[in-house]
Amino acid sequence: PSPGWGPRGPLAWLGLAGGALHLSERFEVPLWGFAGLFAAAGLARVISAGFLGAQAEAPPPPPPSATSASWRQTLAGNAGWLLGYMLLLQLAVWVSVPYFTPYMLDHLHLSYGAFTLVNATAFVARILALPLLGRLVKRVRADRLLLLAALGVTPISGLWAVSGSLPYLLLLQLLGGTAWAAYELTTFLLVFDTIPRERRVALLTVYNVLSAVVIVVGSL
Repeated sequence: PSPGWGPRGPLAWLGLAGGALHLSERFEVPLWGFAGLFAAAGLARVISAGFLGAQAEAPPPPPPSATSASWRQTLAGNAGWLLGYMLLLQLAVWVSVPYFTPYMLDHLHLSYGAFTLVNATAFVARILALPLLGRLVKRVRADRLLLLAALGVTPISGLWAVSGSLPYLLLLQLLGGTAWAAYELTTFLLVFDTIPRERRVALLTVYNVLSAVVIVVGSL
């Protein structure tokens, strides 16, 4: 999806995938439903790679000047704390992420329709919250809003153990989606605010590699 879609693109595809799984289960061929979705996802990645390869290279950032902060100085400041926090939060999140799907399908016995609705609710919350958060962050500093987002994100996974009723899970997803929208918006803004332009590409490249490592470690 184009950047203007925001969370709406994933929401649309999530709804289509949920509908496909629901139909495949109804016709007693769930394996074919999953196989079709994985094949479609693989084809989409191939098409995406083609479009990415056709893009022109962006102008390179200017080389660091003699007065610009070094790597060590940059990481010793707010940028280092921010990236370290983001990595640690991802590690904590990915310890719990693999449990959500089997918990909903095998323990709570949600149908694929209810399962899709629960997941889609978080996207809806992000769609509704982001414009409001964008106006709020102009009045409240991004780092303060990030603190509120962290306080909202932290207890969400534990609250899933309180009840398995569908209305409760939908309410929880509304709250969680709003908190995650605040987290994503504030970290995006703070990355540009705390990392000098000439160091940004290199630091974010290293961060993305470490982020992938953290996801694997957390999942394992």
